[in-house]
Amino acid sequence: MQLENAGYVDAWTLRPGKPKGFTCCFDEDLSIQADLYERIDVIFSNEIPNRVKANVLGTDEADQTPSGLWPSDHAGVVARMKFAP
Repeated sequence: MQLENAGYVDAWTLRPGKPKGFTCCFDEDLSIQADLYERIDVIFSNEIPNRVKANVLGTDEADQTPSGLWPSDHAGVVARMKFAP
């Protein structure tokens, strides 16, 4: 990736356990459970954090709308990064 070549680090790759972190893709009509197969949502940092906690969001049934739709055509990713002072 060009951003990594420019000195940025992908926070997900620093996450302990190295799960795949797939976020793509739900069916177009958002009514069918996804078979996520690729990472398209990425968090970059220009510093290497000491600790990273990262998770994929929007893949649990509890995330569906009251009418049973998924909130987006792909899952999201969130990270909490701790940097040295």
